[in-house]
This record gives sequence, structure tokens and C-alpha cells, in this order.
Amino acid sequence: MLLWASLLVLAPVSGQSAAAPKPVISLHPPWTVVFRGETVTLTCHVSHLRAGEYITWHLSYLGKDLLQKTPGNTLKVRDSGRFRCQTKDSPPSDSVRLIFSSDWLILQAPHTVFEGDTLVLRCQVKGRQKLITVKYSWNGKVISVSNEGQDLLIPQASLNNSGHYQCIGFLEREHYVYKSSTRIIKIQELFPYPKLRVTPSQPTEGSSVNLSCQTQLPLERSDTLLYFTFFRDRGVMLSDWSRSPELQITTIWREDSGSYWCTAATAIPSIQKHSLPLQVHVQGVPVSGVLLETQPQGGQVLAGEPLVLVCSVAEGTGDIAFSWHREDTGEHLGRKQQRSQRAELEIPAVGGSHMGRYYCTADNGHGLARSGALNWTPQES
Repeated sequence: MLLWASLLVLAPVSGQSAAAPKPVISLHPPWTVVFRGETVTLTCHVSHLRAGEYITWHLSYLGKDLLQKTPGNTLKVRDSGRFRCQTKDSPPSDSVRLIFSSDWLILQAPHTVFEGDTLVLRCQVKGRQKLITVKYSWNGKVISVSNEGQDLLIPQASLNNSGHYQCIGFLEREHYVYKSSTRIIKIQELFPYPKLRVTPSQPTEGSSVNLSCQTQLPLERSDTLLYFTFFRDRGVMLSDWSRSPELQITTIWREDSGSYWCTAATAIPSIQKHSLPLQVHVQGVPVSGVLLETQPQGGQVLAGEPLVLVCSVAEGTGDIAFSWHREDTGEHLGRKQQRSQRAELEIPAVGGSHMGRYYCTADNGHGLARSGALNWTPQES
């Protein structure tokens, strides 16, 4: 019913090294409350156990701390207490509390239940007596009545199923009613809400951006498959569902600024969790280094031939508005707006009237920049 493993699954975090694996304890039978005189076998799951290496077990009970070493990774237990295990090189496992009860009726539950698991509760009576009716209560409210003493199954448990549980049993051929002790059961989070990380946090236009959807699975569920997807403003889906928690936007522009978030989910049963939205503001690079040139180079064309005025910028991102002007007459010759650092304006047939001083300007919304003046004179035939 319980799956155990010893590897930590962590959505990749740049520059972060993997932590030393912590052992995990499983129980057989899986219950943390059993009757006095019964036996529970603890298994210490570790990533690697060398030949001849011992497992160290820690027992805490009534203020006493005891140690025991076993050549294998199992330990048979008949006394109440809190148990942890570790190898020579590993940190201690999380503790497991076992109760060997002398009550007539006990409510049994697994040590750990994660959201999405089926929560199994079992009402047990001591000895060979038989229950004819069992009632299960949650936070003082009866939630199930069974005339055959069956287990209570809560499929796809959620965090809302945490609470105080108790069972009430009616014995066969007796009119006496037994009540179990109240058990506090906490459904564990399968994985925390993801966090979206954007690198770089303030990207510039035309650059690439990496999105990382970061979350973490517990040791006991390290084999769970997680799927990821990314969104922007009003649910615009940026990617299909994928096993990768990373997404690269190869080229980002100012209009891509907005609110971004990601979703992590399991397949079956489906558990989906969304990150908080993260505002991404794409920075524009102002235009600079505006230069006006001619084609052919040097402007050596005869009257009646075409002349091309080439306006370019050394830096500048996004849509750039280019404009061409005559300095001596104040005439505006033309304008083009495009996502390019270079634009051309053609004069189809030049003549003596075109002789003069020319310049161009460029503007991408972060301030207008102007080229130096270029003096053009038609070549004599």
C-alpha cells in the first residue's frame, strides 16, 4: 500500500548540490497502533548499504534514548516508542512512533498518508471477538457505519481529510459498546506549491529567458511523475505538459512583458498546484550609434541612377522607427518602422536637385538618436 524509496526529487535549481539522502522507515504491518504482544517489522530504506555495514536504530521512550545495531536493514519491534534509523554516512531518518496498546478496541492507520492516496482506517478488537457494527467519526461527526466491521476507505485523500478520527465498535452477542482512542491523522502534502524562477529576472529585448518551475517531492514518493506547464497573462499557455520543469523562451520582446506562472501536476490521481504569478518586465535597449551611409558606397552615382540611403544603429532593440531628412532644406524624405537595426530608403533617380546634406534618425521609444550629416554630390558623367 505504501511505496518507499530513498532518492530526493528536486526540480533543478542552478548551483545547488544534491543533499545527502535520508533513510526512510516502512512498517509491516503498516499500522502505527497495534495490540500489546504483537510484532511490527521496521525496514530502513537507504540508498546504499555496503556489505557488512550495520544499521543504527534509535529508540526514544519515556525519556530514555537507546541504540541498537542490526546487520540487515530490518528490526522487529514489540515495545512502544519513537524509532529512527541511519547508516554510518547518512543523517537519521524521520521518526516513526509505534504504540502497543492494551485497549480493547484500537483504530489503526498508516504512518504516512499523502494527498492523492487512499486513506485506510481499520477498527480492531482484541482477541477473537467479532465486531458486528462499526462507526467511524471524524472531528466528532459520524461519517461511516458498517454492519460487517469493514475498513473505512477514503479515496484520493486531500489535506481537508486531516483531523481527529475515532471508531466505535459493537461486539457480537454483547450489548457493550467499545470506543477507540482518538487518533489525529494529518494528510501530508505530496509536493508544495511550485515557485516560478525567471532567469535573468529583468531580461532585455531580443535575449533568451529561462523559466523554471521549482517544487519538491518527499522521499517516500520520489518515484511520482510530475508534469509541468507554463502560462502568461490571462491563461495564455506557453508550453504543452512536459516532464521537464524548465522552459526556454529563445527570444523575448517588450510586448512579452506581463504576469507569468507555472503549474505542477501528477497524472493519476490528478493533483494540480499553481505558482504565484511573477511579473516580468522586458527591458528595451535605447538606440545609439546611428549611422547614415549610401549605396553604392561613397554615393558615386551618375545623374538618373538610383541612390540608396542606409540608416543603421549600433545598439537598440524592438521596433525601430527610421526617418530620413535633408538638413539644408528641412525636407522629410521618408519613414520606416521595423524590427531591425538597419533600414534603406531609395531615391529612384538622382539629379542636381538632390545635391545637399542628409541625415537620419532612429527611435525605439526610449529616445530619438540622430546620425551625423552626409554631404552628397552627383558624380559627373
